Amino acid sequence: MKKIVENALSKGYTANDVQVLVPMYRGECGIDAINEMLQAIFNPPDDSNKREMVFGQRIFRIGDKVLQLSNQPETGVMNGDVGEVIGISYKNENEEKEDRLIACFDSKEVSYKKGDLQNLTHAYCVSVHKSQGSEYPIVILPMTHAYHVMLQKKLIYTAITRAKKSLIIIGEYLALDKGVKNEGDERQTTLKCKRNSHQLLIHLKIILRNMEFHLNIWMRWNLKESRPMILWTSRINFFLNINIKKIK
Repeated sequence: MKKIVENALSKGYTANDVQVLVPMYRGECGIDAINEMLQAIFNPPDDSNKREMVFGQRIFRIGDKVLQLSNQPETGVMNGDVGEVIGISYKNENEEKEDRLIACFDSKEVSYKKGDLQNLTHAYCVSVHKSQGSEYPIVILPMTHAYHVMLQKKLIYTAITRAKKSLIIIGEYLALDKGVKNEGDERQTTLKCKRNSHQLLIHLKIILRNMEFHLNIWMRWNLKESRPMILWTSRINFFLNINIKKIK
């Protein structure tokens, strides 16, 4: 993932163009860990003493891409809104004698006391659920068995349909296969399950056909199977065709 993001930056893309989507917060492959890694790429500390504010395990810097975690109607900012940190004021610099962070959401500036930062997190990587209703030029979708019960067809469908130009799926091929086949907790007839799975696979093929850039799925080396799991567009088309035949 790091190499993919660095490559996107070298081509002129920004943090607002690239969105990583993950189904859970905790763990090495969770949202919090990935956000920490991506912040070091998109907005690292520099020699100009870029202002920072520490809250728990998070470090907010001017220029950070941030996500509102709860509705805040008094300021007009709602759960899921994405903004940017544009200012940090320390308690010895203002009349309130409080550390404050200022974030901008669609030209709307919102001031946060330090205790209010529990409602704010980094947005380089967000949950699939939080991404609903949004679209991004580039979507990176990690797939790993570490997400276990969260590997569900609906989540994968939601994630892949967030991409406007390019979708990159990285991780374990078998985790993707498991997720596509997993209906979740819904009770459905065998016919309905087959029809829904068929529709998802068809949608994946449409993305492959119509997206401006090829869909490249990068799979990491799987030591258990002793073979490189690197699948390009042609092989994904083959995989989808086979699965569609099986469903029918």
